[in-house]
Amino acid sequence: MSVDTMQIGAPANRASSKRRTADELYERLRWMAMTCQIRPGERINELDLARRFQVSRTPLREALNRLVAEELLSYAPNLGFERRPLNLDELVDLYELRSVVEVAAIRRAVERAEDDEIARVRAAWDGLADRRPFTAEEEVLHDERFHEGLVALSGNREALRIVKSINTRIHFVRLVALGRQEALEATYGEHDCILDALAARDADAAARLLAAHLDQRMDTLMDLLKEGAARIFVGRRVTGREAG
Repeated sequence: MSVDTMQIGAPANRASSKRRTADELYERLRWMAMTCQIRPGERINELDLARRFQVSRTPLREALNRLVAEELLSYAPNLGFERRPLNLDELVDLYELRSVVEVAAIRRAVERAEDDEIARVRAAWDGLADRRPFTAEEEVLHDERFHEGLVALSGNREALRIVKSINTRIHFVRLVALGRQEALEATYGEHDCILDALAARDADAAARLLAAHLDQRMDTLMDLLKEGAARIFVGRRVTGREAG
């Protein structure tokens, strides 16, 4: 290798290394926020994180800004970064948006998806059911992949992007909702029925079953919030009016 080639390649290699560092930090911090290792309302200490991960402030700041763009963190001048609390109104809005997008997507999937694509989603879900039990964290991840798989069958990349973004933002709250055994058992049965309707190319049944499934999960979460079981995850208490 010539000197000229080395001189040209070295900056590119350094840039590539910095990009990997920022990407890796982003993934690690994103996971910490999603799983409540960074609690809602918790202030981010950049110096502590830089020491912990043995990185400079530049890639760390880049990763944190990406999480601000995804609305997992917030930033205020002179205050820095904070784990963004998800208040009750936002939670309801996100669940409603998720339902609108997923129900529209499954109708499109009935029309567009190939039989073998539907069969792969079915096989993946059946394979998980055979390997139970899982931890609450694993159950939430599997559930997210199932719903994202349904949306992917529609062929609409923007719909899939929206659902993935919503899943990221509500992940830590759903850890509480799916931690209940009765909700977990219902989820497996409901998923099977949704897949049956999809395979039968029954758009109305698939849409109805999916909408009911998502509504039930939202009702379960609201019950938990009223009981105070998930109070740590949201920005304020449920008022007496909301609990009624």
